[in-house]
Amino acid sequence: MISTPLAEISRMHGRLAIVLVGYGLVRVASSASGVLVGLYLAGLANRGAVATGAALAGTLGAVSFAVELIGAIPMGLVSDALAPRALITAGAIRAPWPRNCSA
Repeated sequence: MISTPLAEISRMHGRLAIVLVGYGLVRVASSASGVLVGLYLAGLANRGAVATGAALAGTLGAVSFAVELIGAIPMGLVSDALAPRALITAGAIRAPWPRNCSA
């Protein structure tokens, strides 16, 4: 089958849209984790379990974003070096470990 430049461009735009949607979902998940930490701290403060304040919430948010920023470079290098299928499989195999270790 002969591929025309227009068909190539159309296929590339479709892939770009999928990548952008995936990236958007990652950003939403990251923001949701920050919101959940804030809600958890608010719940602790309402029960009187821990004296929480804006400084603690801000520090935890800053640490979360710093870890994401620092981890972006090595994870980007790994994703370029390994095949996507291997990364996805390794992530699915490794995902239950922290839950099992905390029990």
